[in-house]
Amino acid sequence: MAMTTQDLDSFFINGFYLGHIQSIECLNVDLYNFADCNNVYNDTATDPYRPELDTNLKAILQETNTFLIENYISKVFSNYEFIEYYAWEGVDPGSSVWHNDKIEGFNSNILVYLDDSLNSNTIEIKNNIEEFKIYHKKGDFVWLNQSTRFLHRATHKQGRRRVLSFQYKIQDLWT
Repeated sequence: MAMTTQDLDSFFINGFYLGHIQSIECLNVDLYNFADCNNVYNDTATDPYRPELDTNLKAILQETNTFLIENYISKVFSNYEFIEYYAWEGVDPGSSVWHNDKIEGFNSNILVYLDDSLNSNTIEIKNNIEEFKIYHKKGDFVWLNQSTRFLHRATHKQGRRRVLSFQYKIQDLWT
């Protein structure tokens, strides 16, 4: 699936690209444990705020990351670095307010949604001019441009909200 000029405009002007992964629809996510991101503090972990990852999800995360890089990131950028992936459920307090994750050392990430939004769970993105509200479906992904002119936040009001997250450093987005 090639990104169009309109898709690239959305990523660079609006701060995001919305896509869909067909194979996620076949994934029975109920077989895996997703850490509740509101209860992830673990003082014995290297990063005490990192959600604990179900080891059975690692192969799925690796496969999905390869797909995203081959079909999206490498089609637009030549100088990028994969940082890390996560899987969690819910929305932590810091993610429910307008923010930019660039301060955490990455400037782009892709969020893959494993549940429908039920018309109440959203991700919102804003630039200096307008705001966008996305009601995601199972298998949708949002590729966030985390350059400094964009902010985003998540809302979780009902139902399940399981997410796979992939973090990248993209050289051309540091401004």
